[in-house]
Amino acid sequence: MLMAKRPHLSLLDYPADQPEKRRQLRSLVEAHGLQVACLAAYTDFTSGPDRPDIPFGTQVAYIAALAALASDLSCR
Repeated sequence: MLMAKRPHLSLLDYPADQPEKRRQLRSLVEAHGLQVACLAAYTDFTSGPDRPDIPFGTQVAYIAALAALASDLSCR
């Protein structure tokens, strides 16, 4: 499991528009005989109007971006 934020695996450091960087990470993981089992997203879909600092739409977009990253890393 990788934490999907810094210092582990941030979308800021492995953005979708840099597929080569993602491929390099996947190769590194595989070269060490490892597999990424899951990405920890740390979202909060239970928050409501009392937490305007956690916008629902942003969290949905974040999950979609993490799903693409997980796919690039062969994470089931």
